[in-house]
Amino acid sequence: MTELMDPCRYHERTIVKEGMRMTMRRSIAAGTAAMLTSLAGSVFFISGPASANTCSVTPKAGVSAVTIRNDKSTSSAAGTLYAGQYLGSSCSSESGGYYSACGATSDRWIWVNYGLFPRYVAAQCVRVVVDRVGT
Repeated sequence: MTELMDPCRYHERTIVKEGMRMTMRRSIAAGTAAMLTSLAGSVFFISGPASANTCSVTPKAGVSAVTIRNDKSTSSAAGTLYAGQYLGSSCSSESGGYYSACGATSDRWIWVNYGLFPRYVAAQCVRVVVDRVGT
């Protein structure tokens, strides 16, 4: 007579792997994690061209702090970028609302990597650094 295995107990069956006892469920989870890790590594390597520039911004000489804005306007602030600090950014500016700051009037803004959402800094107040290591 053939004994039917309880489906709930099937996944709890233990296996021996390299001297360690693991449940079938843990073994499957470990294999899935290894596969996802290798896929993530593959995506990292194909995410962009090797020659793409990376940029960051820092307040230009003579500017002690720059306000990080939620939009390309002076309506709301998200934070402050102080002299000596760097934020990852786009390598070019975009047009937006006009502002007068840092000795100039302009409508040029630079996207910065600050928090979960796109943020902007006044282009006239920052220096763009290309291919800075460690930003």
